[in-house]
Amino acid sequence: MSRLGSLQMLRACAALMVVFGHLQHEAKTMPGAAAHDFSPIFLELSGVGVDLFFVISGFIMIVASRKLFGNWRAPVEFMSRRIARIVPLYWLMTTIFVATMLLLPGALKTALPSLGEILKSYLFIPYEQAGTGLWQPAYKLGWTLNYEMFFYVIFSFCLFLSPQAAVATVATLFSAFVLAGPFLTEAPVMLRYWSDPIILEFVFGAVIGLAYIEGRRLEAVPAMLMVAIALLLLQSGAWMGFEPLGATRPLIWGVPAAMIVAGM
Repeated sequence: MSRLGSLQMLRACAALMVVFGHLQHEAKTMPGAAAHDFSPIFLELSGVGVDLFFVISGFIMIVASRKLFGNWRAPVEFMSRRIARIVPLYWLMTTIFVATMLLLPGALKTALPSLGEILKSYLFIPYEQAGTGLWQPAYKLGWTLNYEMFFYVIFSFCLFLSPQAAVATVATLFSAFVLAGPFLTEAPVMLRYWSDPIILEFVFGAVIGLAYIEGRRLEAVPAMLMVAIALLLLQSGAWMGFEPLGATRPLIWGVPAAMIVAGM
């Protein structure tokens, strides 16, 4: 199996982690769940799948775009590919979700969004759901795509540069966003959303991707050791009750996720 093949396997595992976590959350809230002895397993670590996704995304964007760097047409070509891969399926799921809320009121535990909120959902613009305080699109599982599209747009404009300069620019801009975050309490929701420290995980992946296209490789033993240490760090954090919230998430989950991706 190639190294990129191993990352495809890792991406599948990350997806299953997220699905497994959501299934357990839903099982806990089902009618009659309290009458049965339901004990979630590894629920506290299922969210790491998202962090793995973000690191993998940063890596893949660098590797998949290595022939586009320095090309003046690169931003359009890059965004066309991203839109073709993401938008149709996401719009379909959003449409089904909104249609269900319209045709079967009360079937879902979500208030019907306004027309403006639906449009923002289709355009990947974060907003605060009324009455919940949550910054999620109409189809709430799409919250990660709001970060993905933000990363894609920023990265697309960096394709005019060399790979090294592009990664440095993304790292600088994202770090600036994160550092500005605490001072954006009165700013629009989208700016506060995009300044979340979780965006640094794209940078972790981009740095690994840059090392990969430059021909840097880990030997098998150090690579496996890195993955093992990362898994131990994740489980130790869960045992000690560390909360991966805000600024701590890139450290508690993002760094181990980057180690796993680098090792794989």
